Amino acid sequence: MTPDADSSFHILLTPHLENVFLWHYHPEYEIVYIDGASGTRHVGDHISRYEGSDLVFIGPNIPHLNFDYGVKTDYRKVVVQLNEDFLGESFWRAPEFADVARLFAMARSGLSFHGETKRIVGEQLEALAAWPPFERMMALLT
Repeated sequence: MTPDADSSFHILLTPHLENVFLWHYHPEYEIVYIDGASGTRHVGDHISRYEGSDLVFIGPNIPHLNFDYGVKTDYRKVVVQLNEDFLGESFWRAPEFADVARLFAMARSGLSFHGETKRIVGEQLEALAAWPPFERMMALLT
């Protein structure tokens, strides 16, 4: 993964892969938000359905299916890929970021979010690409 220009991470906006069965894995962490769709969430050995929207945080090298596979509705999707050291190695040792470090550790098994968290974070992710680099990074950390 190559980060976007002026960024430490990579953003994909609505990559349409609904007709492609893309079972894959990669060394980056990945945040996926899809809205306006219902489909299959297949992460590692976990298979379930999502309805209307989905928000997941997937750790490195966890096999997963693209979340839009088989989707027939008009949907929006944001995929954020980031390397483990996207903020440098010392970032993870800063006490102020202990909760963020815990979230990344939990993502190594895959995380799914629901309710208000999914709605709020989904809205922020959809706006991410339009923001200047510093605000984009702060929004991602938030």
